[in-house]
Amino acid sequence: MTPPSADPTAEPAHQGGATAAPADVLLDWATRVDGDSPRLLRVLGGPGVGKSRLLAELLQRSDSVPGARIHATVPAASQTLATVAWELGRQLGYGPLPPEELVARVAADPRPVRILVPDLQLVGAGLPEGGAGTRPADVAERILAPLLELPHVRLAAETGTTELLALVAPVLDVELSPESASVMPRQADGAHADGPAPEQGPAPQAIAPGTDWAGLDEEERDRRLAASEVEERGRLLADPGYLVHGSPVAVTAALADPRTPAPGRLRRVWSAAAPALTTFGLDAVERAALLHTAALSTDPALAEYLRPLAATHNWSAHWSHAHGGAGSLALVGDGLAVADAVGRVLFLDPATGSRTGVLPTVAGIRPDALTAVDTHVLLCLDTDGTLHPIGPDAESSTVTAAAAYHSRRGLTDPRTLPTALACGPTTPLAVAGADGRVHLWTLDGAGASTGDSDSGAEPSSYQAHDLPVTAVALVRPEDGPLFAATGSLDGTVRLWDSISGTVMPEPVERRAAVPSALAATDTTTGPILAVAWSDQRIHLWHLLSGALSAFPWPAPIESLAFAADGTLFISTPTTVTAVGLAPLPW
Repeated sequence: MTPPSADPTAEPAHQGGATAAPADVLLDWATRVDGDSPRLLRVLGGPGVGKSRLLAELLQRSDSVPGARIHATVPAASQTLATVAWELGRQLGYGPLPPEELVARVAADPRPVRILVPDLQLVGAGLPEGGAGTRPADVAERILAPLLELPHVRLAAETGTTELLALVAPVLDVELSPESASVMPRQADGAHADGPAPEQGPAPQAIAPGTDWAGLDEEERDRRLAASEVEERGRLLADPGYLVHGSPVAVTAALADPRTPAPGRLRRVWSAAAPALTTFGLDAVERAALLHTAALSTDPALAEYLRPLAATHNWSAHWSHAHGGAGSLALVGDGLAVADAVGRVLFLDPATGSRTGVLPTVAGIRPDALTAVDTHVLLCLDTDGTLHPIGPDAESSTVTAAAAYHSRRGLTDPRTLPTALACGPTTPLAVAGADGRVHLWTLDGAGASTGDSDSGAEPSSYQAHDLPVTAVALVRPEDGPLFAATGSLDGTVRLWDSISGTVMPEPVERRAAVPSALAATDTTTGPILAVAWSDQRIHLWHLLSGALSAFPWPAPIESLAFAADGTLFISTPTTVTAVGLAPLPW
């Protein structure tokens, strides 16, 4: 953000001829809900007058004022169109999305949204020239203006001048000390509306073979790329060390320029990894782990180069393979079952990811979730909410009693249709529904329900959530109680245990996102719970200590599954990946 040099509350704001303290004007604007109130607020003024500080004060004060909460704050200085969209999507709980998809998701979400964008006028500052989406107008025209067409969106942006978002009306402009500094519109040579572009300093030295990028400070690494000629950029980007230690935003901008030479399949790898790589707070080792994961299925040479550094991280991918339409996962016997887009169930070798077999399913069934009830039978949740045992012994399996029970309930009341499944070698079968309830069926060694639908037997049940359950996972530690974890559209993950027979009063986690998948397993350090969220993050909970570890993932997560050795399998719409985890907590 622009460093403030003046107290913003000491300057008048101009609002229809009246004057008020700027901070109060912004807070009043944030709480307005009447249709006549401008939904766009622009903070104007020259450099160093306190524009960013004013927005920071609004952010701080809004938390304590009912109806003024700010849902996303995206400082735009030295960002690009893509990276602003990714960060905005992350903060709104959708995960990193391209601009048009982000606008569509916000349009489909009826919740009121308030957004702050400091330093809009500094988009692209200090980045390599020539890349797409590096002008302030790109962000204003392709993200912010379309969002402001939505009646439930309110936006405060630091624009410096009235040129950005000039066509959006009505607008409330708050101008800070307009006579204290001249306002310079952005020029074609890269100058910015808030003053000249950041100084580049002396020309960087030529790139030496084997440069120790970790030994250079961040500004020097970024300047090497920004100041390089197009051909020199290609040599920088051919160095995996620079990809790990350099600015992910700057590399994204350089690769967006079609003139930049890119070795091998780097553009494809970077396109897959960049939304996760630009997550705030990642160190070089975690960047290596993410880039290694993306390269495994696309650029084996780059993946092998990154492998030694990636392997030192708390998590690293063993293998990752492309699988079009990959969906639910389930460990069954010695194999990993993966449902695909055409209704088949593929079997993979958990150690290598290579295909070992295929199980054709019944015509018309599209598996939305899978769980293994024994080594020869999978229980499949169809996209229509019905349950179907599949596999060589499916017809003789008396788990059909559970399937029939839930089918009958669904016909009577569609709110009870199953939405999630889980079962393990030492746990019951859990069937969770759209009504927020979880049903536990005790199975014998052959995968049979202890009850019989004709005799009126029913599962034990409990209310986990008020909204539909999106995922369920079970774990029974050695000599311990059964734990059932559930995620819901209410944005919470809750835990039930067999000793109390109740749901714990406080959720394990509550976020402005939706849990999309759960998996649980027992380890040498205690049971752990993996939670995949709609914003493409994976959270690992060490249940005994309550310790949380988290990392971003490069794509939306469809399903999770744990192997007995603690390997975590992750499916996305295009890949299946096996990830090794260091013992938790970490």
